[in-house]
Amino acid sequence: MPGPLAGLTLVDHDGGALPLDELRGIPCAIVLLPGAFTPVCTSELPGIERAWREAGERGIPVLAVTCDAPAVLAAWREHEGLALPLLSDFWPHGALARALDAFDEATGRPRRTSVVLDAAGREVWRDAARPGGARDMGRLAAVMRDL
Repeated sequence: MPGPLAGLTLVDHDGGALPLDELRGIPCAIVLLPGAFTPVCTSELPGIERAWREAGERGIPVLAVTCDAPAVLAAWREHEGLALPLLSDFWPHGALARALDAFDEATGRPRRTSVVLDAAGREVWRDAARPGGARDMGRLAAVMRDL
């Protein structure tokens, strides 16, 4: 698959593998979160889950990704009462965030970045927030509706 997803695999909150090559031929959104249980990331979860539900009705995946370990993501997901799957970019550490040019080497975490890829794996939209700032997930949802 062309694009940043080629050959990468994420692990979900239950420890299941998600080879990103499985997304070949469909658009998707990747929402990178710097860290589980942090205030700003937690505040973004409801908007991400709304975008995930709405896009999912049309068969378009929205991937919520951190570099936290799957067990941490399972606890965070349960704590927040989410249906939204949470995905780990833990090992190789930050491989997806690096491929999307959204990894902060100084902190060892992804920058707060959302990326939408078209069915060919090309980036068609990107949104990033300053450190400590939240993204407007309504913008992501609007972009997803236009795919």
